[in-house]
This record gives sequence, C-alpha cells and structure tokens, in this order.
Amino acid sequence: MNTHSQIRRLSGFWTKFYTSPELEVKQSIQSIDPMIDKALLLRSIPAPLEPSHLPLKLLHGFLTELLQYLPDDSKSRSEGEVAVFVKSTSELAKKSYTAFSDFLIDDAQPALRTTQPDKYISHRGLREYVKNFRLPVENNSTPKVAIALPNGPFLEATCIATTTYYTSAPINPAVGPEQFQADIRQSKSSFILTTPDYCDKLELGAWTTFSKVNVIFVNWDGRDNISL
Repeated sequence: MNTHSQIRRLSGFWTKFYTSPELEVKQSIQSIDPMIDKALLLRSIPAPLEPSHLPLKLLHGFLTELLQYLPDDSKSRSEGEVAVFVKSTSELAKKSYTAFSDFLIDDAQPALRTTQPDKYISHRGLREYVKNFRLPVENNSTPKVAIALPNGPFLEATCIATTTYYTSAPINPAVGPEQFQADIRQSKSSFILTTPDYCDKLELGAWTTFSKVNVIFVNWDGRDNISL
C-alpha cells in the first residue's frame, strides 16, 4: 500500500473518533502498531467539515502516546536536534490554549456533585465559571486569594477558578474568628472569597477594613449559576 492510500485509510479511521468519548480515542491510539511511521500518523489527522478543535483531540493522543517511544536520553537532553523538536512541539501545544478553561468540556452532565441528586455543577457550568472568573485587581497582578466556603462543589469550583488566574489559599472557616484572621495574615491574602454567613461568623467586617483585605461574596444557586 502506497503512502497516499495509507493516509486515506487512516484518515477515514480517525474521522469517526471526532464524535467518540476520550477513552475510546485513547484506546484506539494505544492499539496502533508502534512501528508505523509517526509522520504518517500526523499527516493522517483528518480535516473537520467545519472549523473545530476536534483535530487537537487526536494530536494530543498521538503526542502523549508517542512520547513513550522516544529514547530515555532524548527526554532529558537539553540540546541537539531531538531536544529542539521536543521544545518546539511543547511550544505549539502551549499556544493551542489560552486558559485552563479550554480543557474543560462543554457538556450538561454533572462535573461536581453534592449528595443531593438535583444539586450539582455541570461541565458546562464549571467551564463558564472558570472562563469568566475575574477579581478587581490592578496591573494584571496575581494576588493571593483566601477561600472560605462550605465543602462541596461550590468550594471545589471556586478553587479551580481562583487557581487558574491567581494564587489560591483555601482556609478552614471552622477554626473560629481569631485563628481564621491569623491564617489570613499568615497567607498574606489580598482577597477573601466567602459567603455573608461566614463573614458574620468569622467577624470579618471591621477586621478586613482595618487589615485592608477585600471581602468578596460568592453565591451559588445549587446548579450552574455562581456569581461574585
């Protein structure tokens, strides 16, 4: 079979995975003959019918699987042709996304659950929350942000969103006002993300004014609406 025929055959094989789960794609890539020409694999990634990120799904799978076939010394070398190629590939991968939210899928299925079946944050809700999350900071700085929220999806989603753009510092609100305030000072946080109830229980009102720490309330409706 000539090269063009191989590319057409592989392209047809890969096209069906544009609508398949990640696990099925990964398993199929793992079954590839390790002796097949790696350049041929990359050339066989099919073009989608319309602009889409789906080809990246295959590219990512190829790159993560092909890495195991590299010689051990090429993974640690900092110079030479192989090192330049690895670095170039890494830079291309980094340029293919702008934020962590790009790795979160746009799906209505639950991503973060509570013990109550009707209270959860979907993959789509988590993606949008992380994508749009911003604090009123100046000069694009990355301040430390303390997080004092109830355990569960609310806390987990806020930790993910905060860590994407800033330095997060989750602090246990159950320690009481005095210890909590000491933890804030020690963490050198500029912001506290919390709820009105916790703000009252931890006696943050006058203390944050004196300490020049900004308190921002976070609200969750039990589904995908999380607001600051």
